[in-house]
Amino acid sequence: MTAALFAVILYGSPVRSADAPRPKDHPAHNLRGRQQAISSRYRHFETLLLQLAEYLRKTDPERADLLVRALGKAREERIAGRMNRIADLLRNEEFGDARERQTQLLTNLREMLTLLQSEDRRNELGDKIQHIETVLKDLRRVTGQQKVA
Repeated sequence: MTAALFAVILYGSPVRSADAPRPKDHPAHNLRGRQQAISSRYRHFETLLLQLAEYLRKTDPERADLLVRALGKAREERIAGRMNRIADLLRNEEFGDARERQTQLLTNLREMLTLLQSEDRRNELGDKIQHIETVLKDLRRVTGQQKVA
């Protein structure tokens, strides 16, 4: 009872039109605004990835292909649209559905990040292979010197 009274005092009457504007300090308004900001930053990120892929197409086609594949996966998963849908759910105070969808979205974003980082891992492996080849070369040289001695 006290919680309901507190909510009425803090946010106004619980009986109101779904279209009635909420105060700016209302949790749903704040969450939706934050979600919209994240969505906007993500769309900008996608734009930058596409521009970078186009820029790298001639000089580093493998990296450009990786970026295009990551963008394709993001579009296949409809990440930007799903972010907007989460903002709508928050506006409608459907917090449970919003949370569930955000959890699914985070999984997809982690998969995209893993794909983008795969090139770094490939480069690390290449560096390790080169280091091992250098060590083997030195080992062969020392072994040859020992045989002569």
